[in-house]
Amino acid sequence: MNNFDNTILLKIDEFIEENLNDSSFSAIIICEKLGLSKSQLYRLIKEKSSLSIGLYIRKIKLEKAKYLLENTNLRISEIAYQVGIDSPQSFSKYFVESYTVSPSDYRKEITEQNYIKNIEIENIGNTNVLEEIEVAKISKNELKVNKKYLALTVFVLFSLAFLSWKYFKNESLKRTENAIAILPFKNLGAANTMYFTEGILSQIHSSLAAIKDIKLISKSSSSQYSNTKKSSSQIANDLKVDYLLEGSVLNMDDKIRINVELIKAIDNNVIWTNTYEGDIKDVFGFMATISKKIAIELQQQLTFDQLKKIDKLPTDNINAYNEFLQGQQLIKERTKEKIEAGILKFEKAIGLDPTFANAFAYKSICYFLLGDDASIEFNKSIKLSEKNALEAIKLDSENGTAYATLAKVYQAQYKLEQSNTTFQIALKYSPNDAQINYWYSLMLRSIGEFDQAIFYSSKAIELDPIYPIIMVGHIGNLAIAKKYTEANKILINTKTLFSGSFQYYWAVGFYYIYLKDFENALKNLKIAKGMDLKNQSTLSLIAFCEGKLGNKKAAEEFLKTIPDIPDNYRAKAIAYAGLEEREKCLEYLEKGIDVYNLPNYIKVTPILTFLHGEPRFEAILKKIGLADPKFIP
Repeated sequence: MNNFDNTILLKIDEFIEENLNDSSFSAIIICEKLGLSKSQLYRLIKEKSSLSIGLYIRKIKLEKAKYLLENTNLRISEIAYQVGIDSPQSFSKYFVESYTVSPSDYRKEITEQNYIKNIEIENIGNTNVLEEIEVAKISKNELKVNKKYLALTVFVLFSLAFLSWKYFKNESLKRTENAIAILPFKNLGAANTMYFTEGILSQIHSSLAAIKDIKLISKSSSSQYSNTKKSSSQIANDLKVDYLLEGSVLNMDDKIRINVELIKAIDNNVIWTNTYEGDIKDVFGFMATISKKIAIELQQQLTFDQLKKIDKLPTDNINAYNEFLQGQQLIKERTKEKIEAGILKFEKAIGLDPTFANAFAYKSICYFLLGDDASIEFNKSIKLSEKNALEAIKLDSENGTAYATLAKVYQAQYKLEQSNTTFQIALKYSPNDAQINYWYSLMLRSIGEFDQAIFYSSKAIELDPIYPIIMVGHIGNLAIAKKYTEANKILINTKTLFSGSFQYYWAVGFYYIYLKDFENALKNLKIAKGMDLKNQSTLSLIAFCEGKLGNKKAAEEFLKTIPDIPDNYRAKAIAYAGLEEREKCLEYLEKGIDVYNLPNYIKVTPILTFLHGEPRFEAILKKIGLADPKFIP
């Protein structure tokens, strides 16, 4: 290979390095950038590495991944995205193929090696410690005398030392973690301007969420501290954060005054304050400035892309923004009337600004909710939801909310591969969104990826620690993975916090269904029913438990009370499962396919295990894409 070829190869390597996080990067882009033909590129790469162009690019990506595993605390999924591999599963597969060890095991090996090196360096002259290290290195041949006991002693000493190191390392990370919660802003204006105050908070929250190295608590958890008497340190302890952002907003006609304070929670020390006073139309720039200052205070080096995202205006039409914020406020109650009113507000916002991507994204959410609650025909709802999500993405290709809703639509249509990929894209653009992490965990549960489901629901809880629905989903993920002790521990620890919510007792009830303790399941589900009389999911599970306990009359009575319409096919299938009436249960499962009304997690739920191996049941799984061997729980 001549000097010219070597120079070109260096340029190729540099160009690949520059575009490492671009999953769409390919040979065509290299050829266009460097003015090479495909045959020239193929020859150069082949002579250097004997690899195809695609495998050569992958090799460089994996070498970078190894470096990140060795030198950073980034999660495996984050490293995958940083090297331009959109699927963590694909990343793990490629890594094993190249290095015959999984990314997590590789990191563990490096950690243990570094631990021993650090102990040796830090304890030069300390004979006792060095002797322990030498004992850990003794070869098998030198362990003939008292081999069994010496090996056990070495193992215990090493384990204790390593666990101690891990403990102090983790404690150190906890103390230095960049965790922040934005507490509810005080509305100093008229009551009917509250929506605008919440909108200011939401925009700052959205900007900070673009910075993935900041742990940002979800609004649903931080909103619990409106008018609280708790001190800053108490709130920070509840939410496990280091910083709090407080603020107030006064909105009068076309003028606005905003004041914000960043507080170091441990000593209730105000680090800085900032005030904006002026025209409402100029407020977006102030909100972007606040986000940047917080990032700097939390020692974050903002990339060009992050700065660009923070500075990006949701809309340059303040009237459209007003309509959008009022729509957001309306849909919080989740009733049919409020959601429909919210849609009208989002449509007004779009009328004022046809490029307002978030207005389309929230319209998409509204239509999905209407179908999910059976307020409109589900087929119609998912078509409208999909249409608006795609329009939002067309206008803003990095809109995590739109991608997440689209992923939910695909999941509802049994397009599981598409749903999985779309959720990953949503998290790429909105890594700190608790709702998206939670939704993705439920999708992963449905295809039997239990460990991954637990990973994402755990992250959702970190970001939204006092939201009962996320807690319920996380317990479900643990229970279905047979991690009953861990699930029970969470139920005990969260009882005081969540026992005022029907979701808590629903979670306890379903936990007992996993354990086949139908008596305790029924007891807790009846408490949940008393707190929410109309929740059909609770009613159908009660009928299921009654059937399992032999109380056939109660289960049959429930079946008589619900009309034989598509919206009730799921409930009927669950009740017949409790009675173990195979034919009837299968009949309603088959009916439910075309109207997208099947029990959640149909392949993995304990409710339907009595049908496993049944040809008709396997045919249902095949029809909805869950017969694929990779979707095996």
